[in-house]
Amino acid sequence: MDRKTLAIFSSDKRVKDYLVKTIREVIENKVGIKSYSLDEGITPVNDDILVMTSGDFMTPIAKRIFPQGKIIAAKRLITGYNLEKVIMLPKGKKVLVVNHPRVTSEETIESLLNLGINHLEYEPFWKGKKIDYNTIDTAISPGMIHLCPEPIKNKIDIGPRTISASTFLKIITELNLDLEYLEKFTVYYNNLLLETSRRIAMMHEQSEMLRKNQEIILNEIDEGIISVDQNENIIIANEMATKLLKCDIGKNNRNFREIITRFKKIKLFTDDDRDNRISAIYSIHEKEILINKIPVVGTKDKNFIYTFKEISKLQALENTVRRKLAEKGYVAKYVFDDIWTKSEKVRRVKDKALKFAKTDKNTLIIGESGTGKELFAQAIHNESLRKNGPFVAVNFAALPENLVESELFGYEEGAFTGAKKGGKLGLFEQAHGGTIFLDEIGDAPLNVQTSLLRVLQERQIMRVGGDKLIPVDVRIIAATNKNLIESIKTNQFREDLYYRISVLPIKIPPLRQRKEDIIYFFTMFFKRHNMIKHFTPGAKKVILEYDFPGNVRELKNIADYLYVSKTNSDFIEVEDLPEHLIQNSHEMYKVVMDKTSFELNEQQLALNQIDIKDVFYILDLLFKNKNRGIGRYKMMSILKREIDHITEGYLRKTQRILRELNLVTIGKNKQGTRITEEGIFFLQYLQTIFWDNEHELY
Repeated sequence: MDRKTLAIFSSDKRVKDYLVKTIREVIENKVGIKSYSLDEGITPVNDDILVMTSGDFMTPIAKRIFPQGKIIAAKRLITGYNLEKVIMLPKGKKVLVVNHPRVTSEETIESLLNLGINHLEYEPFWKGKKIDYNTIDTAISPGMIHLCPEPIKNKIDIGPRTISASTFLKIITELNLDLEYLEKFTVYYNNLLLETSRRIAMMHEQSEMLRKNQEIILNEIDEGIISVDQNENIIIANEMATKLLKCDIGKNNRNFREIITRFKKIKLFTDDDRDNRISAIYSIHEKEILINKIPVVGTKDKNFIYTFKEISKLQALENTVRRKLAEKGYVAKYVFDDIWTKSEKVRRVKDKALKFAKTDKNTLIIGESGTGKELFAQAIHNESLRKNGPFVAVNFAALPENLVESELFGYEEGAFTGAKKGGKLGLFEQAHGGTIFLDEIGDAPLNVQTSLLRVLQERQIMRVGGDKLIPVDVRIIAATNKNLIESIKTNQFREDLYYRISVLPIKIPPLRQRKEDIIYFFTMFFKRHNMIKHFTPGAKKVILEYDFPGNVRELKNIADYLYVSKTNSDFIEVEDLPEHLIQNSHEMYKVVMDKTSFELNEQQLALNQIDIKDVFYILDLLFKNKNRGIGRYKMMSILKREIDHITEGYLRKTQRILRELNLVTIGKNKQGTRITEEGIFFLQYLQTIFWDNEHELY
């Protein structure tokens, strides 16, 4: 029968419209075209008509709808639209293939595989299917992208599938059309393929350009980089990696494991660590190299990137950064080892500060002037994760009130008369990535306290004269010598700001509450000048009776005074001390023991035929056990190592003379022998004779 009407039947209106458009472009108006889709609704058609369905799955339905019709099930092919985007997806990526019904989704996957696009893991999807959105973020669809689930963010529409040439041949044969229409359809289809080929060629050209740019960039980087696949085969390596490893690793299929294990001292990263980023330092060709192993995320295969960096270059870079920061004065010099102490109180404070350093929480350091608040602040910074960032200190007591805000937050050009051209960065911006130390925060004006509160809450600042909020990443360490609780009661300090800055409070005790540090500090300050000085008992008594209202800062000034003024003797006597210390002392000018008495002791010992060096060993032993008495028999057993001629009678005689000179006490009822304070100072005197400078009593 001579049919001149074609019915196109599909389950989806969009697919139906696309197939009508495709047929119409080729055969124009030579035949009439009717179109039907299930989602639009349809009633049975009893005409003897040629029917083309959108796929073989529609044939059973078509036979019921068109009982008198001739049914042709179209074979459908991917046109190639947007295929370059599919090709660019990373190997092993799991993607959703969206179509309906299920069989069409599976046909689409088969078509993609037939085109050689087999580097992806395809997951078929149709209306009503349940999937785990946590594992898939990309979908591909041939014109049915509207069916894609909403959570899928990356959607690639590769265009509706067209009909095959064999299907078109069946149509024109049934319609008794000339074969020239087949040639016309072939040209139409080839144009689609040519456009796809052009896009893919352009993609390859861009990829090649990217590859070359990548190669240039990688070779400009001052560290070795090697990318490997899951089997440790090298994908790419830059010139620096070749230089550091001193081998040709640019060849295809070189295995990284084979190369790296040639260096015997290198323990290759084990498979147990394969999902973690790990680092280690190894010696390669007499150079210390930091090797990082970095997993490549977002791919099915477990690929890795190895980086190689010379430690010497890292150190040079760090020195450069520190030098630049130092030029601005934004470097913390001190660490916790620089905080000297013999005090258990201060040791506990140091331990607490060390723990606080590991966090980014706001910290408030409380202490009198001169106790070392900035020393603690710098040590906390240098122990924190921000240690390579700037340390910016601002002292509110030293800033004029009208300049505080512009110094802290900076200003824009023209913000006020005299403002710099281009404006100025504030201290908060300059501290970005590091720590800002707000010293003497109790002296901050109330209007500045309000601004500080906003910065602490929002982590943003606004320059004076500006209208933009600028984010800042800083750790806040504040310090005060005031009682902020009292300041809150008198409305001189904001209560809400206090609770913001005092998340981690640290209180440093004054020097008068840790007397054990006083002589120790003098000794340490003298050591800095490569000198040893000893206080006579009288001078020591004067020093320890003084309250040091200026704390460690004042003590250092006194040490400097003594260093300069007392150069002719190793002993510091009462009259050598600054006048205000002497006037303060209850033992004014009273000297318990001076150098003359030391010499008298030596004369007395010599008259009793006691070797002065033996006395040194005895007093040294007693000093080491000064917290408890030591019996004669134990003394004998220990002293035999130093005094080969010692006898029990000689030791008993020496003990008696030392007791007469008030250098030791001898207890009764097995309380043992103990060194006296005068004995310690005589030992200190003897130390200058027998010991080298490395031995110190204090």
